[in-house]
Amino acid sequence: APSRMPPLDALLARGVARLNQPGERDPSDYSELLVMLARTYDRMGEIDAARSLASRAYAHSLAAFGTDDARTVE
Repeated sequence: APSRMPPLDALLARGVARLNQPGERDPSDYSELLVMLARTYDRMGEIDAARSLASRAYAHSLAAFGTDDARTVE
């Protein structure tokens, strides 16, 4: 039987939900994942979701690294 792939929006929603779960995570990796998801939503035309994720990425990296660190997402 052919395997069924879930729609892209369902996969993205699962990824965001997993990032919302509490737990230890590398701040740099976490910010990069948020940016990747934001860019993907942007390319899909989901501007509100993209902006929300991009804002979270910036706030998270700013809190973790500060304004003068290259790892702070812009």
